Amino acid sequence: MVNRKIAIKVTEAAGTAAAVISTKRMKTKKIAGMLLAGVMIMGTGTQVFAVTPRMDTSWVPKIPKITIDQSILTESLSEIELVQAPEITQAVYYHGSSFFNRARLQVRWNEVEGADSYEIKVTKKDGTSKTYTKTSTSLFAYKDHDDFIDGCVNGATVQIRSVTGDGSYSGWSDEETVGCNSVVH
Repeated sequence: MVNRKIAIKVTEAAGTAAAVISTKRMKTKKIAGMLLAGVMIMGTGTQVFAVTPRMDTSWVPKIPKITIDQSILTESLSEIELVQAPEITQAVYYHGSSFFNRARLQVRWNEVEGADSYEIKVTKKDGTSKTYTKTSTSLFAYKDHDDFIDGCVNGATVQIRSVTGDGSYSGWSDEETVGCNSVVH
């Protein structure tokens, strides 16, 4: 039998381990080296624990419970007066080239009681739109002064809504189609 004597001396000094291995065969040296490496790795492992302190919640505001009396809400809603949407009476594009008969989009609508102004939304066939604000009941958008009216807007649509002094709006009016030199309803 072959004498397989392994002597391992492990000393610890300042957190390091040293090993002295003596053997007669190379195979046993490899095993001893792996054993030593395992001991060193296991010896250097350190467990770390983190402790989180309790959060101070004294600064968090208390939110009160809110209840709504349904009878008050119903009474308030019945007092609200809704402003009506205007009715469009004219939506025409006039072709013209003289000073007194310039090319223009002309839109007229009926006056709505309680309305302080009106918003007029013009949407071209290509989907682009522009909203005008007027205090009167008519809109004249001249081709030579308005980049949006860059040519005949025949087939465009117009909608108008009323605006009150407190900022309330009506719904949009029925959509009207712009005609050339004529009214289209």
